[in-house]
Amino acid sequence: MITGKEAKYQKKINHDNQLVQCLLCPNECVLSPNQRGICRKRVNRNGVLITETYGNICASHIDPIEKKPLYHYYPGSLIYSVGGNACNLKCKFCQNYEISQFDVSVIENSPEQLLQSILKTSCKSLAFTYSEPIMMIEFIQDCISLLKANNIKIIMVSNGYINQNPLMEIVKDIDAWNVDLKSISDDFYHSYCSARIDTVMKNIEIISRYCHLEISFLVIPGLNDSIEETKKLSDFIGSINPNIPLHINRYHPAYLMNIPQTPLETLIRLYHTAKKNLNYVYLGNTELTEFNHTYCHVCQNILIERKISHITTQLDNQNVCPVCHTPVYGRF
Repeated sequence: MITGKEAKYQKKINHDNQLVQCLLCPNECVLSPNQRGICRKRVNRNGVLITETYGNICASHIDPIEKKPLYHYYPGSLIYSVGGNACNLKCKFCQNYEISQFDVSVIENSPEQLLQSILKTSCKSLAFTYSEPIMMIEFIQDCISLLKANNIKIIMVSNGYINQNPLMEIVKDIDAWNVDLKSISDDFYHSYCSARIDTVMKNIEIISRYCHLEISFLVIPGLNDSIEETKKLSDFIGSINPNIPLHINRYHPAYLMNIPQTPLETLIRLYHTAKKNLNYVYLGNTELTEFNHTYCHVCQNILIERKISHITTQLDNQNVCPVCHTPVYGRF
Protein backbone atom coordinates (compact mmCIF):
# COMPACT_ATOMS: atom_id res chain seq x y z
CA MET A 1 0.00 0.00 0.00
CA ILE A 2 1.26 3.49 -0.88
CA THR A 3 1.31 5.56 2.31
CA GLY A 4 2.42 8.86 0.80
CA LYS A 5 4.15 11.94 2.19
CA GLU A 6 2.91 15.40 3.11
CA ALA A 7 2.85 17.58 0.00
CA LYS A 8 4.90 20.75 0.03
CA TYR A 9 2.59 23.13 -1.83
CA GLN A 10 -0.75 23.38 -0.04
CA LYS A 11 -3.01 25.75 1.86
CA LYS A 12 -5.59 25.10 4.56
CA ILE A 13 -8.94 26.52 3.42
CA ASN A 14 -11.15 25.71 6.39
CA HIS A 15 -10.00 24.03 9.60
CA ASP A 16 -13.52 23.03 10.66
CA ASN A 17 -14.36 20.99 7.57
CA GLN A 18 -10.69 20.19 6.79
CA LEU A 19 -10.69 21.65 3.28
CA VAL A 20 -7.23 21.90 1.72
CA GLN A 21 -6.05 23.45 -1.54
CA CYS A 22 -3.16 22.17 -3.66
CA LEU A 23 -0.92 24.99 -4.93
CA LEU A 24 1.42 22.96 -7.15
CA CYS A 25 -0.23 23.66 -10.50
CA PRO A 26 -2.88 25.99 -11.96
CA ASN A 27 -5.62 23.43 -11.31
CA GLU A 28 -5.33 24.46 -7.63
CA CYS A 29 -7.70 21.69 -6.59
CA VAL A 30 -9.73 22.34 -3.43
CA LEU A 31 -10.20 19.00 -1.73
CA SER A 32 -12.45 17.66 0.99
CA PRO A 33 -11.22 14.81 3.20
CA ASN A 34 -10.41 11.69 1.14
CA GLN A 35 -10.91 13.61 -2.12
CA ARG A 36 -8.22 13.37 -4.81
CA GLY A 37 -6.98 16.04 -7.16
CA ILE A 38 -7.15 15.96 -10.93
CA CYS A 39 -3.74 14.28 -10.92
CA ARG A 40 -5.18 11.32 -8.93
CA LYS A 41 -2.14 11.15 -6.65
CA ARG A 42 -2.61 14.10 -4.30
CA VAL A 43 -5.23 13.41 -1.68
CA ASN A 44 -6.68 15.15 1.36
CA ARG A 45 -6.17 12.98 4.42
CA ASN A 46 -7.70 14.52 7.53
CA GLY A 47 -7.08 18.06 6.32
CA VAL A 48 -3.51 17.46 5.14
CA LEU A 49 -2.54 17.21 1.48
CA ILE A 50 -0.60 14.00 0.86
CA THR A 51 1.34 13.14 -2.29
CA GLU A 52 1.46 9.50 -3.32
CA THR A 53 4.16 10.09 -5.93
CA TYR A 54 7.16 10.42 -3.61
CA GLY A 55 9.79 8.03 -4.95
CA ASN A 56 7.14 5.84 -6.55
CA ILE A 57 8.42 4.96 -10.02
CA CYS A 58 6.40 2.94 -12.53
CA ALA A 59 8.82 3.07 -15.47
CA SER A 60 12.61 3.15 -15.73
CA HIS A 61 14.79 2.69 -18.82
CA ILE A 62 18.09 3.66 -20.32
CA ASP A 63 17.35 5.71 -23.45
CA PRO A 64 19.24 7.62 -26.09
CA ILE A 65 18.93 11.24 -25.05
CA GLU A 66 17.41 11.97 -28.48
CA LYS A 67 14.24 10.11 -27.37
CA LYS A 68 13.37 12.78 -24.80
CA PRO A 69 13.64 14.52 -27.34
CA LEU A 70 16.81 16.53 -26.74
CA TYR A 71 18.92 17.05 -29.87
CA HIS A 72 21.19 19.84 -28.64
CA TYR A 73 22.13 18.46 -25.23
CA TYR A 74 25.01 15.97 -25.31
CA PRO A 75 23.75 14.22 -28.47
CA GLY A 76 24.56 10.54 -28.74
CA SER A 77 24.67 10.04 -24.97
CA LEU A 78 22.55 7.66 -22.91
CA ILE A 79 20.21 8.92 -20.22
CA TYR A 80 18.66 7.12 -17.27
CA SER A 81 14.92 7.77 -17.46
CA VAL A 82 12.22 7.35 -14.82
CA GLY A 83 8.53 8.11 -14.68
CA GLY A 84 5.81 8.29 -12.08
CA ASN A 85 2.13 7.40 -12.24
CA ALA A 86 0.40 10.79 -12.38
CA CYS A 87 -0.38 13.77 -14.58
CA ASN A 88 -2.15 17.06 -13.96
CA LEU A 89 -3.57 17.28 -17.50
CA LYS A 90 -6.27 15.19 -19.16
CA CYS A 91 -5.13 15.22 -22.78
CA LYS A 92 -7.55 13.24 -24.92
CA PHE A 93 -4.70 12.25 -27.25
CA CYS A 94 -2.15 11.29 -24.57
CA GLN A 95 0.56 9.06 -26.03
CA ASN A 96 1.47 7.68 -22.56
CA TYR A 97 -2.05 7.41 -21.17
CA GLU A 98 -1.46 3.95 -19.63
CA ILE A 99 0.66 5.49 -16.87
CA SER A 100 -0.52 9.10 -16.91
CA GLN A 101 -4.25 8.43 -16.58
CA PHE A 102 -4.55 5.04 -14.85
CA ASP A 103 -3.14 3.41 -11.74
CA VAL A 104 -0.31 0.94 -12.31
CA SER A 105 2.10 -0.81 -9.98
CA VAL A 106 5.05 1.23 -8.75
CA ILE A 107 8.39 0.56 -7.08
CA GLU A 108 9.27 2.78 -4.15
CA ASN A 109 12.67 4.47 -4.30
CA SER A 110 14.54 6.69 -1.91
CA PRO A 111 16.81 9.37 -3.43
CA GLU A 112 19.79 7.22 -2.44
CA GLN A 113 18.34 4.14 -4.14
CA LEU A 114 17.69 6.07 -7.34
CA LEU A 115 21.25 7.41 -7.33
CA GLN A 116 22.67 3.92 -6.89
CA SER A 117 20.60 2.66 -9.83
CA ILE A 118 22.08 5.41 -12.03
CA LEU A 119 25.65 4.81 -10.84
CA LYS A 120 25.40 1.16 -11.92
CA THR A 121 25.09 2.40 -15.51
CA SER A 122 27.26 4.56 -17.74
CA CYS A 123 24.63 7.32 -17.76
CA LYS A 124 25.69 10.83 -16.76
CA SER A 125 22.18 12.29 -16.79
CA LEU A 126 18.73 11.50 -15.41
CA ALA A 127 15.41 12.34 -17.01
CA PHE A 128 12.14 12.61 -15.14
CA THR A 129 9.83 11.75 -18.02
CA TYR A 130 7.12 9.42 -19.44
CA SER A 131 4.32 11.00 -17.35
CA GLU A 132 4.35 14.48 -15.77
CA PRO A 133 7.46 14.93 -13.58
CA ILE A 134 6.23 17.95 -11.61
CA MET A 135 3.86 15.55 -9.86
CA MET A 136 7.03 14.16 -8.21
CA ILE A 137 8.42 17.57 -7.29
CA GLU A 138 9.04 16.81 -3.60
CA PHE A 139 11.02 13.71 -4.53
CA ILE A 140 12.96 15.55 -7.24
CA GLN A 141 13.90 18.30 -4.80
CA ASP A 142 15.23 15.72 -2.34
CA CYS A 143 17.26 14.08 -5.12
CA ILE A 144 18.96 17.23 -6.39
CA SER A 145 21.87 17.52 -3.97
CA LEU A 146 22.78 13.83 -4.30
CA LEU A 147 22.66 13.98 -8.08
CA LYS A 148 24.67 17.19 -8.27
CA ALA A 149 27.31 15.79 -5.91
CA ASN A 150 27.77 12.89 -8.32
CA ASN A 151 27.83 15.07 -11.46
CA ILE A 152 24.53 13.70 -12.74
CA LYS A 153 22.67 16.13 -15.01
CA ILE A 154 18.93 16.53 -14.32
CA ILE A 155 16.42 16.73 -17.17
CA MET A 156 12.69 17.39 -17.04
CA VAL A 157 10.34 16.32 -19.85
CA SER A 158 7.25 18.24 -18.88
CA ASN A 159 3.97 19.81 -19.96
CA GLY A 160 5.08 23.01 -18.22
CA TYR A 161 1.81 23.29 -16.27
CA ILE A 162 3.14 24.33 -12.88
CA ASN A 163 2.60 27.37 -10.68
CA GLN A 164 5.33 29.97 -10.64
CA ASN A 165 6.37 29.57 -6.99
CA PRO A 166 7.23 25.85 -7.20
CA LEU A 167 8.78 26.39 -10.63
CA MET A 168 11.12 29.07 -9.30
CA GLU A 169 12.14 26.80 -6.42
CA ILE A 170 13.32 24.09 -8.81
CA VAL A 171 14.21 25.65 -12.16
CA LYS A 172 17.74 26.76 -11.25
CA ASP A 173 18.66 23.20 -10.25
CA ILE A 174 17.51 21.59 -13.51
CA ASP A 175 20.03 21.33 -16.35
CA ALA A 176 17.68 20.87 -19.32
CA TRP A 177 13.98 20.80 -20.12
CA ASN A 178 11.84 19.62 -22.97
CA VAL A 179 8.46 21.30 -22.67
CA ASP A 180 5.47 19.99 -24.59
CA LEU A 181 3.70 22.98 -26.15
CA LYS A 182 0.52 21.34 -27.36
CA SER A 183 -0.89 24.30 -29.27
CA ILE A 184 -0.76 28.08 -29.35
CA SER A 185 -4.54 28.20 -28.80
CA ASP A 186 -6.17 28.47 -25.40
CA ASP A 187 -9.32 26.91 -26.89
CA PHE A 188 -7.28 23.82 -27.78
CA TYR A 189 -5.85 23.55 -24.25
CA HIS A 190 -9.31 23.98 -22.74
CA SER A 191 -11.08 21.53 -25.07
CA TYR A 192 -8.50 18.74 -25.33
CA CYS A 193 -6.28 19.06 -22.23
CA SER A 194 -8.53 20.62 -19.56
CA ALA A 195 -5.94 23.34 -19.05
CA ARG A 196 -4.95 26.90 -19.94
CA ILE A 197 -2.12 27.99 -22.18
CA ASP A 198 -1.07 31.21 -20.44
CA THR A 199 0.82 29.43 -17.66
CA VAL A 200 2.68 27.19 -20.11
CA MET A 201 3.79 30.12 -22.26
CA LYS A 202 4.97 32.10 -19.24
CA ASN A 203 6.84 29.09 -17.86
CA ILE A 204 8.60 28.52 -21.19
CA GLU A 205 9.93 32.07 -20.95
CA ILE A 206 11.11 31.49 -17.37
CA ILE A 207 12.77 28.16 -18.10
CA SER A 208 14.61 29.62 -21.10
CA ARG A 209 16.41 32.06 -18.78
CA TYR A 210 17.92 29.35 -16.59
CA CYS A 211 18.21 26.07 -18.51
CA HIS A 212 18.85 24.45 -21.82
CA LEU A 213 15.40 24.27 -23.42
CA GLU A 214 13.81 22.42 -26.31
CA ILE A 215 10.12 22.38 -27.29
CA SER A 216 7.91 19.53 -28.54
CA PHE A 217 4.79 20.09 -30.64
CA LEU A 218 2.51 17.13 -31.41
CA VAL A 219 0.62 17.83 -34.64
CA ILE A 220 -2.94 16.44 -34.75
CA PRO A 221 -4.79 16.56 -38.09
CA GLY A 222 -7.66 19.03 -38.12
CA LEU A 223 -6.93 20.37 -34.63
CA ASN A 224 -3.57 22.13 -34.61
CA ASP A 225 -2.06 21.37 -38.02
CA SER A 226 -2.60 24.64 -39.87
CA ILE A 227 0.21 26.77 -41.25
CA GLU A 228 -1.20 29.69 -39.27
CA GLU A 229 -0.98 27.71 -36.00
CA THR A 230 2.63 26.71 -36.62
CA LYS A 231 3.54 30.26 -37.64
CA LYS A 232 2.10 31.66 -34.40
CA LEU A 233 3.75 28.94 -32.33
CA SER A 234 7.16 29.44 -33.92
CA ASP A 235 6.71 33.24 -33.69
CA PHE A 236 6.25 32.85 -29.94
CA ILE A 237 9.31 30.61 -29.51
CA GLY A 238 11.38 32.83 -31.77
CA SER A 239 10.43 35.91 -29.74
CA ILE A 240 12.11 34.25 -26.74
CA ASN A 241 15.10 32.79 -28.58
CA PRO A 242 15.17 31.62 -32.24
CA ASN A 243 17.82 29.08 -31.24
CA ILE A 244 15.42 27.03 -29.10
CA PRO A 245 14.98 23.73 -30.99
CA LEU A 246 11.42 22.80 -31.99
CA HIS A 247 10.46 19.14 -32.41
CA ILE A 248 7.37 18.82 -34.60
CA ASN A 249 6.11 15.34 -33.78
CA ARG A 250 3.81 13.01 -35.65
CA TYR A 251 0.62 12.12 -33.81
CA HIS A 252 -0.72 8.55 -33.73
CA PRO A 253 -4.24 7.64 -32.50
CA ALA A 254 -4.17 7.05 -28.76
CA TYR A 255 -6.34 7.10 -25.64
CA LEU A 256 -9.65 8.89 -26.43
CA MET A 257 -8.73 10.14 -29.90
CA ASN A 258 -8.96 8.06 -33.08
CA ILE A 259 -8.15 10.72 -35.68
CA PRO A 260 -5.81 9.11 -38.27
CA GLN A 261 -2.08 9.73 -37.88
CA THR A 262 -0.57 12.94 -39.20
CA PRO A 263 0.28 12.83 -42.94
CA LEU A 264 3.97 13.22 -43.67
CA GLU A 265 3.20 15.99 -46.17
CA THR A 266 1.64 18.03 -43.35
CA LEU A 267 4.71 17.63 -41.16
CA ILE A 268 7.06 18.66 -43.96
CA ARG A 269 4.94 21.73 -44.72
CA LEU A 270 4.97 22.78 -41.07
CA TYR A 271 8.70 22.11 -40.82
CA HIS A 272 9.39 24.68 -43.54
CA THR A 273 6.93 27.11 -41.93
CA ALA A 274 8.67 26.92 -38.55
CA LYS A 275 12.12 27.24 -40.16
CA LYS A 276 11.23 30.80 -41.19
CA ASN A 277 11.30 31.79 -37.50
CA LEU A 278 13.55 29.23 -35.84
CA ASN A 279 17.11 28.09 -36.46
CA TYR A 280 16.63 24.44 -35.43
CA VAL A 281 13.52 22.45 -36.35
CA TYR A 282 13.09 18.67 -36.41
CA LEU A 283 10.43 16.13 -37.34
CA GLY A 284 9.81 13.39 -34.79
CA ASN A 285 8.06 10.00 -34.88
CA THR A 286 8.92 9.56 -38.56
CA GLU A 287 11.61 7.83 -40.61
CA LEU A 288 12.43 11.00 -42.55
CA THR A 289 16.03 11.10 -41.40
CA GLU A 290 16.95 14.24 -43.35
CA PHE A 291 14.64 16.18 -41.00
CA ASN A 292 16.51 14.83 -37.97
CA HIS A 293 19.90 16.27 -38.91
CA THR A 294 21.21 19.43 -37.28
CA TYR A 295 22.19 22.01 -39.89
CA CYS A 296 24.14 25.22 -39.42
CA HIS A 297 21.47 27.88 -39.81
CA VAL A 298 23.92 30.15 -41.65
CA CYS A 299 25.81 27.92 -44.13
CA GLN A 300 23.55 24.81 -43.98
CA ASN A 301 26.50 22.53 -43.25
CA ILE A 302 25.36 19.29 -41.55
CA LEU A 303 26.61 19.53 -37.98
CA ILE A 304 25.02 16.38 -36.57
CA GLU A 305 23.80 13.54 -38.78
CA ARG A 306 21.21 11.22 -37.23
CA LYS A 307 20.37 7.92 -38.89
CA ILE A 308 18.21 5.64 -36.72
CA SER A 309 20.44 5.12 -33.66
CA HIS A 310 23.71 6.16 -35.31
CA ILE A 311 24.89 9.72 -34.75
CA THR A 312 27.83 11.47 -36.37
CA THR A 313 28.83 14.93 -35.21
CA GLN A 314 31.23 17.60 -36.41
CA LEU A 315 30.89 19.56 -33.17
CA ASP A 316 33.13 19.66 -30.14
CA ASN A 317 32.80 21.58 -26.89
CA GLN A 318 33.55 24.83 -28.74
CA ASN A 319 29.94 24.78 -30.01
CA VAL A 320 30.69 26.38 -33.38
CA CYS A 321 30.15 25.31 -36.97
CA PRO A 322 33.53 24.04 -38.27
CA VAL A 323 32.85 25.63 -41.69
CA CYS A 324 31.62 29.17 -40.96
CA HIS A 325 32.28 29.30 -37.18
CA THR A 326 28.70 30.28 -36.35
CA PRO A 327 27.88 29.50 -32.68
CA VAL A 328 25.53 26.55 -32.23
CA TYR A 329 22.96 26.47 -29.42
CA GLY A 330 23.39 23.64 -26.95
CA ARG A 331 25.89 21.43 -25.12
CA PHE A 332 27.98 19.05 -27.19
